[in-house]
Amino acid sequence: MKYPETLYSDVLGNMQLDEVVDYATSREIDGFQNVNVVFVPGFLVPPQQQTEEEFQARLNIAEQMYAELIQKKPSALLTPLHAKLKSLALEYGFDEANESESELYQNWKLEHVILFHTGIRLIYFGITVFPSLDLCLDYDRQWNLEELYFDG
Repeated sequence: MKYPETLYSDVLGNMQLDEVVDYATSREIDGFQNVNVVFVPGFLVPPQQQTEEEFQARLNIAEQMYAELIQKKPSALLTPLHAKLKSLALEYGFDEANESESELYQNWKLEHVILFHTGIRLIYFGITVFPSLDLCLDYDRQWNLEELYFDG
């Protein structure tokens, strides 16, 4: 199928086709301004091999994941991950002796929400300890954390 240039979703709003493979829009989420929300309908299956029914099913999953994200509040998702975040930071050279651990958990701002039919990726930025790195959280459709990593 050929993806339409624009897509309207009751949940995601108006989205524009970006680079022929995904849709993007900007939203306010949980107090975070201008969050880039991306729906990737062609993840693992290229558009030309997808039916309209598959596309709609993937959109429905993306809408459900987004609605659940709003209920969960992205700012609250980081708190239970403090131990994993600290462990990751130590791998990247965080110096416990000379830096405050609390700096690892402050100033994160949600920048991107990427919606796949297999789950969701949240990308945060703004940590002062590693200013050039983004924090990525990959969840499956049941909100089980699959991966927590730095990128950048």
